Amino acid sequence: VLVAAGYFFYRRGVIDNATATNLSEMLSKYVIPCAIIVSFQREFDRLLAFQLLILFLCALGVFFIIIFIARYLYPQGSGNNADRQMCLMFSNNGFLALPLLQSMFGDYGVFLGSAHIVATAVVLWTYGVSLMEGSAFTMDFKKKIFLNSGVIAMFLGLIVFISPVKMPQNL
Repeated sequence: VLVAAGYFFYRRGVIDNATATNLSEMLSKYVIPCAIIVSFQREFDRLLAFQLLILFLCALGVFFIIIFIARYLYPQGSGNNADRQMCLMFSNNGFLALPLLQSMFGDYGVFLGSAHIVATAVVLWTYGVSLMEGSAFTMDFKKKIFLNSGVIAMFLGLIVFISPVKMPQNL
């Protein structure tokens, strides 16, 4: 429904390319991180913390498997191998996944889904950038990992989750 609405408004001229770019930036830098932080607004539970850690590690494991498959399917020297590997490895897991998780599982789904968003950011800004640029992992990549809005939101969310102090429910 969200994709259909976007297509409808684009075809009607309500949204143009510049508006779509601005909306995407607003979503990725502000709305999604806020949704992540709000999803961590819950009492600390060891089991939930363990599940979050396991999901993060599983996401990293899946990325390693996909990297292996991508390198096999699109070896070095084949045309556009880096672009093809990137397309195979990375999805747009924030824009549609979080609203879907929110609607199906509520804040619990967003809470657990944030582990995949952080894993994606780590792999994208390390392996992904070095693959596309053909360069080694540098300090600039490390900054981009930790300054990524999804990663910052998860760390702030973890502080809210671990802390006994919670944000007000109704602002």
